[in-house]
Amino acid sequence: MRMRLLPWVFLAALAPVALRAQTPTWKGTSGNNFGSANNWTPTGVPASSDALVFGAITGNSFINFNVSFNALGLTFSGNYPQYFFTASNSSTLTLGSNGITVGSNGSVNVNFQNLPIALSAPQNWQTDGNLIVFGPISGIGTLTKTGSGALVLAS
Repeated sequence: MRMRLLPWVFLAALAPVALRAQTPTWKGTSGNNFGSANNWTPTGVPASSDALVFGAITGNSFINFNVSFNALGLTFSGNYPQYFFTASNSSTLTLGSNGITVGSNGSVNVNFQNLPIALSAPQNWQTDGNLIVFGPISGIGTLTKTGSGALVLAS
């Protein structure tokens, strides 16, 4: 009997690891608050060690940072033409070493409007669309832009 349970115990121990391994992806179907667990797949606010994906969505592309957040990086990979990020409650986005990637669909526009961005590591922002930052950028390291798209920095 003990030998029959062993495979199930092993699989049960791996289940939480498998759930955490899924990349958090914005779906925006429960309003526009970044900190709302139901706006993410898998359901739950991402961890600070996560690289986040914003792909083709059917929900809200106006995203309000109602909480400060640390992310390993951001990737915009879908055909959704516009993403707008704003901040409330003096929220800040802190980016890790993965930086920002705006995918190869040249019609994607990503706008950070009055959302302070803090860099916790040297950055490569790769854009083949348009990446527009209206607001302060602070932190350590360098910021390098690659790709054929535009990067606009304004305050």
